[in-house]
Amino acid sequence: MKKEELIKHIENDRLTEESATTIYLLHLDAFTHRLNASENFKKESAKIINHLILGNKTHKKVCEDMLAKLKNDPRKEI
Repeated sequence: MKKEELIKHIENDRLTEESATTIYLLHLDAFTHRLNASENFKKESAKIINHLILGNKTHKKVCEDMLAKLKNDPRKEI
């Protein structure tokens, strides 16, 4: 695969993942706050949401590091 093509795919996938995760987390957060649920349920939901946010940030960093390495790689084919 051509390096530039791979870079483009990774960048597009990262943006799609980030957008989708943000939307899903906002919906999940709004849903849990509208529920007539116990405070314990809301606290546990918040923990899960925060865990997902942290995982997304970690994955974003991994993708950014991989992109930086690819961009600095002298090969045209990967």
